[in-house]
Amino acid sequence: MRALVRFLGGVLAVACVAWIIWRFVQQGVLTKLWDDPRRDSLLLWVGIAAAVYSGCIWIMGLGWWCSLRAVHEGSLPIAPLMRVYVSSQFGKYLPGNVAQFVGRHIMARRHGIGHAPLVASLVIEIVSLLSAASVWGGGELAGMAWGDASTVRWWHVLIVVVVLGAGAARVLQVWAKRSVGISRWLPMHSPIWLVPAAVLHLAFFTVMGLCMLAVAKHLSGASEDSLWIVPSAIAAAWATGFVTIGAPAGIGVRELVLVAILRGAYSEGDALLLAASLRAVTFGGDVLSLLQALLLGRWMLNRAQRRPILKRYVCI
Repeated sequence: MRALVRFLGGVLAVACVAWIIWRFVQQGVLTKLWDDPRRDSLLLWVGIAAAVYSGCIWIMGLGWWCSLRAVHEGSLPIAPLMRVYVSSQFGKYLPGNVAQFVGRHIMARRHGIGHAPLVASLVIEIVSLLSAASVWGGGELAGMAWGDASTVRWWHVLIVVVVLGAGAARVLQVWAKRSVGISRWLPMHSPIWLVPAAVLHLAFFTVMGLCMLAVAKHLSGASEDSLWIVPSAIAAAWATGFVTIGAPAGIGVRELVLVAILRGAYSEGDALLLAASLRAVTFGGDVLSLLQALLLGRWMLNRAQRRPILKRYVCI
């Protein structure tokens, strides 16, 4: 069954990518971009957004650390686990869209963290990310589903998410105290850490949305009225790609959803260009964050190697 789901997700991703490329050619997007006087500024802002997005990956990593802190008894090292999170993120580009979770689990186990806290923190992270995405993009997803997003406001979704989240955390905490099985696989040692985790995940979508808003301002057809739909559309598209098993990094699916949402506010050519920009920003940011994680690992290794030398020097 898992293999079938992954296969269908992969087929969906390929079909979506093929459609995006076909519409790119049909609309002559690259030709129009080449002749557009805003081309250089658009490319510059895509590069800036990619650099900022690399910091968003670290925000997500800190959110995961907070989730892990809620279910892990005792202290946790921040720098090594942040490096584990960021370096494993690149696994999402492998077929299946699950390698990042497997790689993170394996690397985090080397730091002495048990299976149960890692599984629990993963579930919490997924729920928290999707909840944060729904705060920003719930209205756009409702519009796609029912054809009218005007009745759903972000603060409506925020209230629902906060109430349900607080209630679920309390129920699970009480349930874990009464059930050995639940307390083993969902050990809520410090549930207060779920609050900063949720705030950080909201910050992730906020920063990413503002980055893409800055890129959208340099599209030829952009207007003030159409700009503020971009952050919510980005969050909705990100969430859809995130839950599509089998689509590496949500490729194709994320772009298709973004184009579908933006069609009413932008021309199809501009929507396609913004979707391509989103992919360039996220991929570029993932590459930069991976390099940052490798540099952090190198620095940590050099620091660990210098400690014995310094100890011998002090003893002498």
